[in-house]
Amino acid sequence: MSEKVAIQAEKLSYAFPETGTAVRDISFRLPEGSSTILIGPNGSGKTTLLKLLIGLLDPQQGFVQIYGRKPKDARSLIGY
Repeated sequence: MSEKVAIQAEKLSYAFPETGTAVRDISFRLPEGSSTILIGPNGSGKTTLLKLLIGLLDPQQGFVQIYGRKPKDARSLIGY
């Protein structure tokens, strides 16, 4: 039996014009019901990644899916 993928990111990248790359070539799949922790130093891209996952920012490369939907279409399914 295969696990249902809740969140999927493939080759996700984003850079701010004023500060440069925040997220580069990130890929992962999180199965439904799993718990995940995102850690890292200040300025490492944690908040930018979360904003990409909920659709507040659009990826410059790659894609994000929440239960197979675009993040903006899945906001009612996730919390931030």
